[in-house]
Amino acid sequence: MKADVQVAVIGGGIVGASVLYWLAKMGWTDSVLMEHRELTSGSTWHSAGNTTYFGPYPSMTRLFAGSIRSYLQAEEESAQSVSFHQTGGLRLAATERELRLFHDYKPQYAELGIPLHVRTPEEVAELHPLIDTTNIFGAAHTPTDGHVDPVGATHALVKAACNLGASAESINLHQISIILPF
Repeated sequence: MKADVQVAVIGGGIVGASVLYWLAKMGWTDSVLMEHRELTSGSTWHSAGNTTYFGPYPSMTRLFAGSIRSYLQAEEESAQSVSFHQTGGLRLAATERELRLFHDYKPQYAELGIPLHVRTPEEVAELHPLIDTTNIFGAAHTPTDGHVDPVGATHALVKAACNLGASAESINLHQISIILPF
C-alpha cells in the first residue's frame, strides 16, 4: 500500500466508492479507498438499492439524478453490471395539500428533464391494481425510478475509479497511523 496519497477515503460502501469514483473523474487519481474487510461488508450489502428521482427540493432531486447517472456511467466504464431495473415510483397523496404540492413540483422536474406525472386515483389503480385508492387524492408518478444491486454498483464505481488510476486497499485498521501536516 502507498504511504503517501492525495486523498484517503475510509470505507468501502456505496458512499466511499462514489467519493473515490468522482475524485478519480476529477483527476485526483492519487487517491485510495481503504476498507478493513471487503467492499460492501458494512450496511451497503443489505440495502434495498432504491433509486429515485423524487425529492421535494431541486438540489435533492439533482443529487438523486446524479447518483443514478453515476451508477450507469460506472457500469459502462467498468463493464461491471449495476443491475438497474427501471420500475417507476408512486408517492400517494393522502391530502389535497399533498396533491397540490405534487402539481407545484412539475415545473422544477421539467427544468431538470425528469418526468413527473400527477395521477388521479383511477390512473393509480391502473398503474398498480393492488393499491387501495379509496382514500387517496392522487399520486406523483416518477416512471424512471427503480433499483440497482448495491453490491454491483459499489464494485462498478471502484473498478471504474481504478481504471482511471485510483486504488482500493484492504487494510488492518490497527496498523494505520495518520500524520497530519500542520
